[in-house]
Amino acid sequence: MKACLFDLDNTLIDSMHVWEEAVIRLFDQLSLTMDLEEARTLFGKMKFSEVLHEIKNRFALSQSESQLKDLVIADVKDQYLHHIQPKEGAVAFVKAAKASGYRLCVVTSNDEKLTHHVLKRIGILDDFAFVLSAESANLSKQDSLIWETAIKRLHVEAKDCVVFEDSLHAMESAKALGCYVISLAKPCKEEIRRCADECHRDFTTIKLPALTNAHVEKS
Repeated sequence: MKACLFDLDNTLIDSMHVWEEAVIRLFDQLSLTMDLEEARTLFGKMKFSEVLHEIKNRFALSQSESQLKDLVIADVKDQYLHHIQPKEGAVAFVKAAKASGYRLCVVTSNDEKLTHHVLKRIGILDDFAFVLSAESANLSKQDSLIWETAIKRLHVEAKDCVVFEDSLHAMESAKALGCYVISLAKPCKEEIRRCADECHRDFTTIKLPALTNAHVEKS
């Protein structure tokens, strides 16, 4: 193994509750109703801009997507700038991977500026070669192209890459290229177990030396 590609939200940092709470607040402000589990399933595959687009169209709202974003982004930005914490063991793991010679990057559906801010605050921004934002690059983590783009920028091959993710659709698109996939989803549901090569709750149980032997047949 030569490279590690990290998702941001709910992988490197504990943050998905921030976005869920932001959408709930938006629904409250606009007096909208939607089943929470349906919303999680639908919106969980989307970038935030796509979530706003879906909400606007689904409820035929008069507000623009920009106006909808303004209703929630201040609280979200404050959380990223000051409050969100790294997942347990994440900082030490990233530092150890960098020190061991792995090429590292972040591949996220989040806003690029917010990503840079939170990574800098928790002390690991400089450990990554780059941040690839699906929002900025107009890509989707449901499509393998975003992983191909990152892998090319790292100058490695997919078979030499370990992807750390919490979203099934992103795991599937990375797996389709031949990457080794480690899930940090909580809970690690059966469909994720079938896709991922390993499942962990946080970084404290992931053994970095084992990554060099990642492409062995799963038992």
